[in-house]
Amino acid sequence: MKFTGERIEKKQRKFEHRFADHLERYEFAKPFIKEKIVLDVACGTGYGTHILSQVAKDISWLDVDPQTVKVAKEKYHAPNLHYFLGDGKKLPFEDNQFDTVISFETIEHIVEYEQFLKEIKRVLKGDGTLIISTPNFLGEIVKNTYHVSNFTFKDFVDTIKNHFNINEILYQGKHFYPIPWRGLLEAFLGIKKDVKIYNQKPSFEHHVTIIKATNKK
Repeated sequence: MKFTGERIEKKQRKFEHRFADHLERYEFAKPFIKEKIVLDVACGTGYGTHILSQVAKDISWLDVDPQTVKVAKEKYHAPNLHYFLGDGKKLPFEDNQFDTVISFETIEHIVEYEQFLKEIKRVLKGDGTLIISTPNFLGEIVKNTYHVSNFTFKDFVDTIKNHFNINEILYQGKHFYPIPWRGLLEAFLGIKKDVKIYNQKPSFEHHVTIIKATNKK
């Protein structure tokens, strides 16, 4: 599979550096899905869903790209892991089917993100949990052409509040220098990429916002 910076196979050379923060998010989610029926929406080549399958009772994996689904089916297998080709704006699942929905780095790829959130709300049980993340647009160095909807921290929080009850907000990847092109400066100085998840908002912009929320009746 060609490297685009959006979907990548774990065996590819750039994986460990580029996707270290993704692995951190999946490890963070594990305690909240233990023995749960889970949906992981738009999860790339499946490495993260496979991590979650280690503790979930049952987990469904969905992506809109046929090649990605093919790679995932060939590489990752577990008795409780199921693959689906589908669109997040029209999820191919029953109402109230899942205890937990995971959606990491997805909403920014969707123009009709309100419809996407409505679909997540529909398939979640009444007391279900959503764990969702998106890059903080103010922390981006350059515009990502794959991101069609960009959220500042406030935009993202307000959008999720419209559909869910927010229980917890977390912050991943604080920057060390409050200047433009800080990422390049940090790389030049040999500062290791920060992938930690923080409970308190850093004094300067963070890279990714993570929200844990429950379904709003």
